[in-house]
Amino acid sequence: MVETTCMGCVFAKIKDNKQYGCVLNRTEKIETRRETTDGIEHDVVLRFCNTSRPEKWTESLSLEERLEADSVVMEEVRPRVGFLVYVDHSKENPLANLKMTLEGIRNQSESFARYVIVANEKVEYNEEIHNMLLSMFDKDQTEVNLLQLLEVPTNKIWLVDEAFRLALNGWLYATTSGESVDKNLLKDLHQHVNVKMKKLSVVKPYEGINGFLVQTALFKYLNGNKTKNWSAEEKDSRLFLDKIKDLDETKDCILDWSQVNVA
Repeated sequence: MVETTCMGCVFAKIKDNKQYGCVLNRTEKIETRRETTDGIEHDVVLRFCNTSRPEKWTESLSLEERLEADSVVMEEVRPRVGFLVYVDHSKENPLANLKMTLEGIRNQSESFARYVIVANEKVEYNEEIHNMLLSMFDKDQTEVNLLQLLEVPTNKIWLVDEAFRLALNGWLYATTSGESVDKNLLKDLHQHVNVKMKKLSVVKPYEGINGFLVQTALFKYLNGNKTKNWSAEEKDSRLFLDKIKDLDETKDCILDWSQVNVA
């Protein structure tokens, strides 16, 4: 089991050699145990804590940042999310639909997309899509990529595998042109995993690939929708969403959006 000690963390509240809380209120929300180190009684969090920071961390901050260290660290741990958008040419006005979906990604209420991948099968639209991406996103914040599809799989979930070589560490959200993207998507994800301290590995799609959100490290670990070779004798050829159900450590971390968006 992964554990994180509060001993030495700048956010641990300690008085008279005894910890009585956390500046970020994390010890109130997740399971802990008590331990004594060098005469100081403190908490040990029974999971990984991504805001654990030693005193040396504050040395890299400006005076203003040190006064708001809690806000600084919460910005550091915001989920880095990339977006995959498949251009659906079976519907009228595919580029107008694409622009509408991209606007939802661009106009997030908090934070911004780390990268955007647009998957397109019709070459004649590539230049216009490329220009659309460049005009809509700040290149210093959001990396944009145009993925040329040679063929479109019957099951669109395989598009995630096609695009995965362009994905970065963090999270990947998949959708289709014409689908709306909730302006609070990044805010809700941050609140869920970093403020409420709820566990999350995957959010199931609400239709097709739409709404599919996954930790990229986990998708890579299970080899996506491709065959996972556990050993020379043991192989798993099921799709990702079927494989992940059998991982003990993720069974309670597979949710739908109604569970993530709860206020």
